[in-house]
Amino acid sequence: MNATQFPAGLNDNQFEIFEVEGRTFALNNGKRLSYEEFPEALLTLIDNIIVSSPKVIAALNKLNIRCPHERRKQFIKCNLSNFDYTADISACMKKIVTEYVSCPVRGNCEYEGKLCTGISAPNGKVSLRELRIMGLIRNGFYDKEICDTLNIALDTLKTTKKNIQRKFRIQRKAMIASVATINQIF
Repeated sequence: MNATQFPAGLNDNQFEIFEVEGRTFALNNGKRLSYEEFPEALLTLIDNIIVSSPKVIAALNKLNIRCPHERRKQFIKCNLSNFDYTADISACMKKIVTEYVSCPVRGNCEYEGKLCTGISAPNGKVSLRELRIMGLIRNGFYDKEICDTLNIALDTLKTTKKNIQRKFRIQRKAMIASVATINQIF
């Protein structure tokens, strides 16, 4: 992103949804809207996404989240809550783009991949192991440190890095760090 780009919703009618200190907001038409100010059409769109996914419904039910507002907020928290300058909801409110959300329980959450969204690369879906390795590479870990941290063999790491590179169509380890940064993988 260059310095002349603005976040979605700052100068247009798209929605950039985000969370700050547990509160849900959207940037739209240059205004920060609290969840309580979300237009009905936006809430309906989120409801439609939720009800169209049996995995999401099952996860919310298992979490015992029954209130429509709380269901929406949980869905947003797991799928839309990064402030990443890109539109989560189109201006016409017909298109929703979920994003990878860095979550403190990633890798330990029984609802991962059911309630939340992973990352899709040009050549396939990125696995949890690949996400963890990308995050460690982004944070400057050497191969041996990654192997020790994840308790995996060096050959496993090499194979996984090759898979990451193939999925993202990149050539070097440094590019893995760049892709991780762009996708906010920590």
